Amino acid sequence: MLLFSLTSRRFSSSISQARLSRIIPSIDKITGEDLYKGIPFKKYFLDRTSKGNLPIYKTYRSQAVYTDVRKIRGDIVQLRNDLQAALPDVPKKNFTCVMSSKTIKIKGDVASRLKELLNNEL
Repeated sequence: MLLFSLTSRRFSSSISQARLSRIIPSIDKITGEDLYKGIPFKKYFLDRTSKGNLPIYKTYRSQAVYTDVRKIRGDIVQLRNDLQAALPDVPKKNFTCVMSSKTIKIKGDVASRLKELLNNEL
């Protein structure tokens, strides 16, 4: 049987039912476990800067040092939770998610540790 046929103005395909059943299983054979296999990737992504560095910066405000993580795409809260688990010595109250600017602010100077951690992770 002809797999693909070209017509004058549009492209149409015809696949035999036997071949189609080998590629796509019938709906009766699909279970719930087949549909949900878990999420293979994390729900967030950190874009790098134009120079190829991680967007982690130190800022100084009123005699306090803050570490900013910027350019976050995806679930900011999940990234914050993962960073809290990776940095157990930093208190959880020092982490702040700013949803409007998609940044995480951490009170204290943890920029070098974060860069090392995220370079290995990402």
